[in-house]
Amino acid sequence: MSNVQQRRKVVEQLRREASITRINVSEAVEDMKKYVQEHENEDFILIGFHSQKQILSEKRIPVIFCDEKKYLMYKNVTFSF
Repeated sequence: MSNVQQRRKVVEQLRREASITRINVSEAVEDMKKYVQEHENEDFILIGFHSQKQILSEKRIPVIFCDEKKYLMYKNVTFSF
């Protein structure tokens, strides 16, 4: 890949990042706290496992991935055992 192509990719990435709507850290933290509090009854670390069957049941959980282009994505991933 030539130097010009590399620079174009960097410029494209910077433009994408500049177009992202920003929020204050305090607002983001409040949103995260609210989410955790709303879903604490589903958190097995807090409530424990009532039976082995619950561990093996199919659940949809939010997962954050970082791919090779370093974009953060929010996906629902289904795990079944």
